[in-house]
Order: sequence, then structure tokens, then C-alpha cells
Amino acid sequence: MSSLSFPLNRLTGFQIPPPVTSTGPIFSLRLTSDFAVSAHGFKMAYEELRSSACGNPGVPPKGILNGTQFNLGNTIRYRCVTGYVLDGHSLLTCVLNTGNMAVWDFPVPICR
Repeated sequence: MSSLSFPLNRLTGFQIPPPVTSTGPIFSLRLTSDFAVSAHGFKMAYEELRSSACGNPGVPPKGILNGTQFNLGNTIRYRCVTGYVLDGHSLLTCVLNTGNMAVWDFPVPICR
């Protein structure tokens, strides 16, 4: 009997989490509510990517993303709305990692 092993991510809180990427043929998701807030359901979006695409890394709260192409070699730029300061790299490039997968060269910055 073979078993699949995969990393487990626990995403909690009231803010949109960073993107979760699966490089295998199976992606499993379990949604659980702790009844801390009385609201309706969950919302999720997904996209299937080619190995030459990094995908949309998302926009941090109070952040602005300039760039609409997320493929190998593409560059995007982040900045913050007036009154906030960018913490992290403003320029991200879609590059190949050592496993020959397309990834962003830096994590998405935050606005403080």
C-alpha cells in the first residue's frame, strides 16, 4: 500500500492568506469553522498553472500591484497606497528554482 505525503498548511485569521501552491497531481483542502464569527461560508479561487508560470502572487492589504503577466521572465512591481511604507522587495521576477519550477524570486512585500 503506498501513501502520499504532502505538506500541511494551517491558514487561520481574518486576512486573505498568501497563495498555496501544489506541484503534485493531488491537492486536498479541508475547511473548518471554529464558530468564532457568525458569517456565511468560505470563498476560494484557484488556477491551474503551467510549469513555466508563477501565477498571480496576490496583493497585500493597502498594496498596489503593477503588472499583469505572471510567466517565466516576467517582472511585477509593488507599491503601497499613500501613508503606508513597503516592507520587502518592490520588484519580483518569475524565475526557475533548482527544481526547475517557476517561482517568484522574493515573497510578496507587505505595507505597514
